[in-house]
Amino acid sequence: MDILAVIATCSALTFGTGIPEQSYPYTEGQCREAKQTYQTRITQIKITPQERVALGRVTLAEAANQGEAGWSGVIYTVFNRLVSSGFGDSIQAIINQPGQFEPVTKVGGDWRNLPALTEVDQAKIDTIINLALQGRLPDLTNGGIFFQNPRIVAERERDGQVSKGLTGFYGAPEVAQIKDHT
Repeated sequence: MDILAVIATCSALTFGTGIPEQSYPYTEGQCREAKQTYQTRITQIKITPQERVALGRVTLAEAANQGEAGWSGVIYTVFNRLVSSGFGDSIQAIINQPGQFEPVTKVGGDWRNLPALTEVDQAKIDTIINLALQGRLPDLTNGGIFFQNPRIVAERERDGQVSKGLTGFYGAPEVAQIKDHT
């Protein structure tokens, strides 16, 4: 069972609204169990000081103007990729994976080439990381492993810079919207 797919699906279900539970792909109990399993996996992530810096740099490069909710969305996207085990076995490998984080790609494929953070911004990033790893900050991405700014992607699609249909991830259901990102 792909725990992130279950979480994303469950985030859209509306239990207790009169719709028969048997019409849903998962029961309320299965959704609860998936969320508990997911939270256990998140709290088991071990993160080095260098990975904190990497997360901070990619977060601000991707979402500097999106506020702390947007920052947590980028951080959780990286964590979700780590939990899914389909994107790399370390935070740095996930961040440096070719074609995944545009700011990293633009600076040669290594997060170390992104601008350094101020002490204040790094402290904010560390707080978000700590709260997430302690299970005290909800995942606003609902298990998301990709994000985009649909306005920017639509412009690029119109200009032929990206493939047709990339806006909205080729029709995949939207599981979250955080500021300008889906």
